[in-house]
Amino acid sequence: MSRRRCYPSLLLVVSTVYTCLAAPAAFADGKKYAFLVGINTYEHSKVLPQLQYAENDAIEVGQLLKKHGFEIVLLTDTSAKESKNDKLKPTKANIEKLLEQQLAKCREGDVLLLGFSGHGMFFDEESYFCAQDSAPSLEKKGLDTLIAVKDLYKKIGQCPAAKIMLIDACRNDPTDSMGLTDKTTPSPPKNALALFSCSIGEVSWELEDFHHGVFFNYVIEGLGGKARDDEGNITWSSLEVFVRKEVTREAPKRIKVGGAKKTEQRPTRVGEESGEPLVIIRGSGSNLGNESRASLDVILASIDRATATKNNVPQALQPQIVYVVPGGGGEALGLKKDDVVLRINGHDTPTSLDMTTALRQCTLGSDLEVQVMRKGKKTTLTGKYETTFASTEAFRRITDEAKKDPVAQHALATWYAIGFGTRKNDIEAISWYRKAADKGVVVSQRELGRCYLNGYYGLKKDESEALVWYNKAADAGDAEAFRNLGWMNEYGLGVTKDIKEAKRLYTKAADQGNTMALYDLGLMYANGRFGDPDYKEAVSWFRKAADQGLSDAENWLGVLHQRGQGVDKDEAKAVEWYRKAAEKDNMVAESNLGWMYAEGHGITKDEKEAVAWYRKSAAHGNALGIFNLGFMYELGRGIDKSIEEAETLYRRASDKGNSQAQYRLGLFYREGQIGGKVDEAAALRYFRKAADQNLALAENAVGEMLQAGKGDKADPVAAAGWFEKAAKQGLAQAEWNLAVCYEKGTGVKQDSKVALDWYKKAAALGNDQAKAAASRLEKSISTRSTDGPSGGGSTPRPGPGPLSGPLSGPGGR
Repeated sequence: MSRRRCYPSLLLVVSTVYTCLAAPAAFADGKKYAFLVGINTYEHSKVLPQLQYAENDAIEVGQLLKKHGFEIVLLTDTSAKESKNDKLKPTKANIEKLLEQQLAKCREGDVLLLGFSGHGMFFDEESYFCAQDSAPSLEKKGLDTLIAVKDLYKKIGQCPAAKIMLIDACRNDPTDSMGLTDKTTPSPPKNALALFSCSIGEVSWELEDFHHGVFFNYVIEGLGGKARDDEGNITWSSLEVFVRKEVTREAPKRIKVGGAKKTEQRPTRVGEESGEPLVIIRGSGSNLGNESRASLDVILASIDRATATKNNVPQALQPQIVYVVPGGGGEALGLKKDDVVLRINGHDTPTSLDMTTALRQCTLGSDLEVQVMRKGKKTTLTGKYETTFASTEAFRRITDEAKKDPVAQHALATWYAIGFGTRKNDIEAISWYRKAADKGVVVSQRELGRCYLNGYYGLKKDESEALVWYNKAADAGDAEAFRNLGWMNEYGLGVTKDIKEAKRLYTKAADQGNTMALYDLGLMYANGRFGDPDYKEAVSWFRKAADQGLSDAENWLGVLHQRGQGVDKDEAKAVEWYRKAAEKDNMVAESNLGWMYAEGHGITKDEKEAVAWYRKSAAHGNALGIFNLGFMYELGRGIDKSIEEAETLYRRASDKGNSQAQYRLGLFYREGQIGGKVDEAAALRYFRKAADQNLALAENAVGEMLQAGKGDKADPVAAAGWFEKAAKQGLAQAEWNLAVCYEKGTGVKQDSKVALDWYKKAAALGNDQAKAAASRLEKSISTRSTDGPSGGGSTPRPGPGPLSGPLSGPGGR
């Protein structure tokens, strides 16, 4: 989770206008246009921090609107790269020029939707949008590089089309008492309506779970069909009500600040309508239910045992058609229940996610070629990607079928669970899952087990009840149920922890070809769940999972080849495996591949390429990738050096529990690299966070600060304890510090022989100070000197911990 970042000295805002706007025409019969801007990365990152999902917001809104006849202008880095057209980069000049061209095309009766996802600012009672190349400063310089809202409104106001504005930016900093009113913002354009992502004093957030900003996530859901009114239309009124309600309800549940769910985000509508509401996406009336949609209207699940046996394929993760809505696009294409989908338009679909991704590349009415396995034979189906009636009509048809068909009951439960074709209703979802499960529908039994195990859809977590339903599915031979029961036995959920039983259950699932069970067995051997790690056996299981395309298994094979565990060490082969997984958006493999490029292991060293892979990993939310990207910024490797950007990334990684990021933040505070001043209390706080996760560097740092009384009162006993923890992990600096404690009797009982042992250990690791101290102390002990330690009049004392450390190497997941 991250916020559209702002600092106390900057109010990242767009505008806070509460005046009424003239209402556009209700049904615009002209053309429909969308002008969309999404910016993740800003050139002036010291003031405008990187965002994760602003581009996703603009891209997905554009894809959705294009299916409904909108002509799209999309300015993002991605669109510029894919089209090899720098004019689509979201710079100030490009935004202003393309917007002017767009406005010139609009006529009365047209609809223009303007969407902006990124940063905004407020300086001296003026509101600004931030382009990618905007270069503002705290000294109010560079304002000419921003896009003034008043100037933008002036241009938009001259356009005769009906305008809709969807703006997602951090509109106010909650740490600042200053708020914006209609007196500090420009008058809005006429004939326009706007919806802003949050209210005064709130912050706009983005979530890793959504891969979108919270605001635009629900805009997309609304435009996708959930905001339809009783007539099947998506109107301005139905969309803004849906978005305001969902964001206001869901943000406090999903957003945590300081570990507490307490953050509010309440979208604000600007302008009032009169008369008929403006239609954004026209339906054909709910009574007729004949609106075309880009949908197949089928329910998917991972393949079950019966279907796998019938088709002579392993029960892995392939998407199986569980239910086909009567008369829907899937039925028109020729899809049937129990078909296993192999390819869509030439793209392999080893999982339901891959199938969904392939379909997202298709537009309403586009040609489809779908290859399926049916009764052991491959069959190719061709047709259009289209269902010719509204989702509400599809829901009605499923409801009718559910009166007599248990599989339709499962489909109905699924639609209630996700709120498709109807309002989301957890109670109804569980009720229909139970009805289907009671009639032997295995996928419903499995789903009920999942719901009870995790407390989904309003159910209270009940591991015993989860076992009941998983066992019912397992009795029918379901591989996924065996796998889930294995997981519960491995971790003692609802049963006494039993590693042998977990292995037996995983094996039963793996024998049917279940991809995740193959991977789970690999993990058990790699992690030594049966005693010492057996990497050779782990490699065998990971290979089987990787053969089915599982990126996590491919990543692990990279790790084991790099370390030479279970296989001959081969860093070039490790790079191959990492690349395979990374190209499937595996965020751990992306970071690992970046590390190989950064350090030149198995491939020619290329720090810019390393940064590119770290950035991908960070964008996917991987804590290690975020940390490594921050480290590159800190040292200026492969990218311009920026302590500010490093700090931002370290904080993101720290919030995800990354101990190395916490350690480096501690160093920043200790060395005065944050805010230009030393903050020893903050340094100690971050060192302790990392030390609590057994990071040796941090344990040693805590010891040094407690010994010196920095950040807290001096505590030599606790300091010695921390030195010992780090020393036992083989950290030379900690071994030196602990030796000094024993030699002087600081925090421990004085013991020259123990001190000598630790000096020798530190010396063996290359600590020259320790080597000299060991020689001196050894002579002293041999002559039984009672004098204090010598050393040219100086007394040994702890040296500072290292200010930089290596990038984190690969790790399995």
